[in-house]
Amino acid sequence: MSAWPLESDATVAVAAAARKLFDIGRAEIQATLRPDASSSLSTWEEIGPVGQLQFREAVLPTVWAALEALPDPRRSAWTEGHVAGREDERLDYEEPTENPYPQAEEAL
Repeated sequence: MSAWPLESDATVAVAAAARKLFDIGRAEIQATLRPDASSSLSTWEEIGPVGQLQFREAVLPTVWAALEALPDPRRSAWTEGHVAGREDERLDYEEPTENPYPQAEEAL
């Protein structure tokens, strides 16, 4: 059983957060410059892979903590399937009655 959050989900979330952090910072700097000087700011693509990695590394701890606070979606899916299965009288086998997926930790 893989752990929650999934690395694939975290990768997408970290990439989006890094890009958003870059865009917010660029907009804040742009607001302080003269209109003709703002074109000299680098774009996301222009900062290159190393610069992009630095932004991803900056947001990773926060994004990971946020994902860990979310409930494991497999838990809800298991519960819904278990309830639906119990209501179906055609099932003649015993399902486990305890959800095998961890419950989300209590939020602060």
